[in-house]
Amino acid sequence: MRRIRYWVIWSALIAALASVAVWLATRETLPSRIRIATARSGGLYFELGRKLASSLEERTGRAIDVVESDGSRENLDLLSAGKVDLAILQLGPHAPEAGVVAMAPLYDDLVHVVVRAGAGIEDIHGLEGRKILVGAPNSGMRITADVLLDHYDVDHAPFDDDLRHFTALLEDPSLDGAIVTAGIANKDLERILGSGEFALLPIDQADAIGARHPMMSPRTLPRGIYRGVPPVPREATPTLGTPAILCVAADASDVLVVEVLEALYASRFQREFPGLTTREAAASFSLYPRHEAAIAYYDPYQGLGVLANLFEALAAIKELLFALGAVSYVVLSWWRSLERREEQAELSLEKEHLDQLIEATAQIEREQLHEHDVQALERHRDAIVLVKHRALAELTREEVRGDRMFSILLLQAEAVSRAIEAKLARAPLVPAPRRGKDA
Repeated sequence: MRRIRYWVIWSALIAALASVAVWLATRETLPSRIRIATARSGGLYFELGRKLASSLEERTGRAIDVVESDGSRENLDLLSAGKVDLAILQLGPHAPEAGVVAMAPLYDDLVHVVVRAGAGIEDIHGLEGRKILVGAPNSGMRITADVLLDHYDVDHAPFDDDLRHFTALLEDPSLDGAIVTAGIANKDLERILGSGEFALLPIDQADAIGARHPMMSPRTLPRGIYRGVPPVPREATPTLGTPAILCVAADASDVLVVEVLEALYASRFQREFPGLTTREAAASFSLYPRHEAAIAYYDPYQGLGVLANLFEALAAIKELLFALGAVSYVVLSWWRSLERREEQAELSLEKEHLDQLIEATAQIEREQLHEHDVQALERHRDAIVLVKHRALAELTREEVRGDRMFSILLLQAEAVSRAIEAKLARAPLVPAPRRGKDA
């Protein structure tokens, strides 16, 4: 028995040392320095990349470089050449490129056909012969603009030489407009459309363009999504949307992919970018090939393949590990299913409440539209402030706060509040009644 115990102990020790050696030789690690290709500073890609870098640096302790570029095409080239580790791409009409895979969809970029108010441009055909900015040659913005102009048979050759950023619209009054593909939270775009000097043209053939380009789909810009007086756009405006995605090389480390996804879906990051695609919605994204580690991240049960490798390495105890894994799988599956049902029920209730608050805001907006009585306007003002406070206090789930309708509710409440304040500011001052001596 002593000899048997001796050989058992030494066999177990040798097996453990061999397992450690195999793990050390094959384990994946993070790059010593992580580089993220974004776009020009001031845009939403750059801002998102900067915030992601900060979150990722806190998680990993690695140095992070945010690389400015002219946009998606250059980002794709940098990633393919191994000069960056992560890249933000606008899909637009892009086809998947060998060696590049997606980690996560970020949000939808929307096509904004911006024209100077009073320039006499009524539709996209009216861009012919005008001074229009369409973006840098290596940007997704330029490629999307080319698709749009080609569809409407507008000659865009005269636009190709002006490589200025679309913010030049505020500096150069000779420019008639720009075709900007960006998220609605883009600060530069908000500044331009909030100036009151520009309008948005509808893309009335968005359905037809979407049918020809699977990466692009019809979308609608809600009335007043960009705050201003008058509202921009003045009415719901058809447009096109295309996903912005975060990409890596196909052979990128699984550890890098998981760390980036954990940083991306951290609650603080989601709060800073409320329009960001949620983890649940990202799980069903299928427009672009995904990294294997990302597939496993969104579907935890893909991780059972790791157990198979472990069983091969530890053949002596594979039956026990299989039994434990099966039990764990069943318990975890049941537990996650229960959690998902509870979360969905709570989420459904909050979304119903969000709809109610949106309807309440719309009702206040309708009531104050033709109201000029000061006391009535003050009541409407108090009511809209109460709606906003209720939304912030009662709608606490990240999925609801990340919902575009939540942002629209806050923007709508702010717009109504400003409209009421403007009316109150214009209302004549009524002196208070004088009190008698015996009052």
